[in-house]
Amino acid sequence: MAGSLDLTIEQGATFERSITIKDSSNVAINISGSSFAGQVRKRHQSATKEADFDFTITNATGGVVKATITAANTGNMTPGDFVYDIAWT
Repeated sequence: MAGSLDLTIEQGATFERSITIKDSSNVAINISGSSFAGQVRKRHQSATKEADFDFTITNATGGVVKATITAANTGNMTPGDFVYDIAWT
């Protein structure tokens, strides 16, 4: 399942975003036992990552996971436009 969303990440601030995983009928998917991975890069093909997301499942049966990038990591990001990806692993 794929989707897209523009994000604004402030340099030097902790970034947090809750994401609800839903099926094609807009019903939350139970994500118990799931894990997620994600990263921010300058371009899709960039070899170097700007930051990694950390993930916490906050409501497994409701399909809710929180993506976080620490203030220290956003502080190391150079200003500009980036791409990100999040994978359900």
